[in-house]
Amino acid sequence: RISAMMGERPVRLNDEALRAIKIHVDLYVRRKDSTSDKPGDESLKVIYARSAPYVPMIARAFAARNIPIVIGIYLPMIESGYRPCAESSFGAKGLFQFLPQTAEIYGVAHADMCDAEKMAPAAAHYIADRMAELGDDSQSMTLVLLSYNRGPNGVTDALRLADPGIRITARE
Repeated sequence: RISAMMGERPVRLNDEALRAIKIHVDLYVRRKDSTSDKPGDESLKVIYARSAPYVPMIARAFAARNIPIVIGIYLPMIESGYRPCAESSFGAKGLFQFLPQTAEIYGVAHADMCDAEKMAPAAAHYIADRMAELGDDSQSMTLVLLSYNRGPNGVTDALRLADPGIRITARE
């Protein structure tokens, strides 16, 4: 169902892949009853409540780039738990967990990485760029989302290693 929300040509997964996904989703959903306020352990109710002021702004930014809004809404849920100034041990920061160099490429100064109003359009632009090179149907969106965490060249390099004859039009 989620695959269909992300574009045409919904992904058809085999039973092994569905079982693996279900394990992770069940672990994530189990948090809904958590009483912890530690990042990564908070209940989904707390995260949903924190998302409320950001969802309309994120929806506008992603719709402006013709990106399924579901992508924009769920990215900060996974990346930062909707904490606008969350910072990872790798130096990623903000609602969408950009690295400083990526934020700069997408027009956001290091000092503004906690500004969700600036980060949402940057994240939408980043996703749009990945969609331009990897595709915009729901099957390609899996690669787009993977590239969000691995970087723009991580997925294309892996695809080229898997199939040296593959042609990927990179926007560099």
